[in-house]
Amino acid sequence: MNDNTKDTEFIPEVIPMSAATKRIPYTPTNLDKFKTCPRQYKASYINHDMPYFQSPQAERGDKIHKALEAYLLAKGDYELPEYAIGAKATLDYLLEAYEVAPEVALGVTTEFEPCGWKDPNVWFRGKADVVLRRKDNPDHVGVLDWKTGKPQSESDVKKYGNKFEVQSELLAIVAAKTYNASAVTTLFVMIDHGVVKSNTYFFTDNQSIVQAHASLFSLMGKIEKATQTNVFPPRPNGLCASY
Repeated sequence: MNDNTKDTEFIPEVIPMSAATKRIPYTPTNLDKFKTCPRQYKASYINHDMPYFQSPQAERGDKIHKALEAYLLAKGDYELPEYAIGAKATLDYLLEAYEVAPEVALGVTTEFEPCGWKDPNVWFRGKADVVLRRKDNPDHVGVLDWKTGKPQSESDVKKYGNKFEVQSELLAIVAAKTYNASAVTTLFVMIDHGVVKSNTYFFTDNQSIVQAHASLFSLMGKIEKATQTNVFPPRPNGLCASY
């Protein structure tokens, strides 16, 4: 982050990590976990005492993701399994209309420079199921994510907030920096329901990025402060009952 962005009232405080503290790169998953319950975040990413369990729904989602990726990599020369055949028309459209790059890992440093997923200086990162680009408009990038769950209802969005908000903003920023794009559209495709949720973001300089996504960077700052102070209070809620 540029030093000259820290004096404006729009910029949340970001506590610098000490040299002795290993920075955990931010991802949509760990940011959402901290947002849900800081104590759960600590158990998962610092203490590592929360065992991973893959639900049948998540296992099905992984299988579908891998099949769709294989189809795109083969440019359609791949026989989709029965459980993924419903996405064929969408995949064929993407291959015809865009330059398609499946399963792309994206990251940026604290200076908003693009970097590798495992780069020691990576600050936050995200994986795009598909990156879409048009030859006639390279400044506008599409980032697509397949979802096998059901869409949020309007009442759930009002009550709980947009469950894709953190992922959408983070993917848009890392894609904009990686592809030097002035606009990024994120697309969340609920393939079981034929529903697409999209957002378009516009980018100029780093200061405007932090200003436009203040809540996202504020969340990162809260995690850094919690890590330095070792204070991760539980947040009782239905999604985190045991913490």
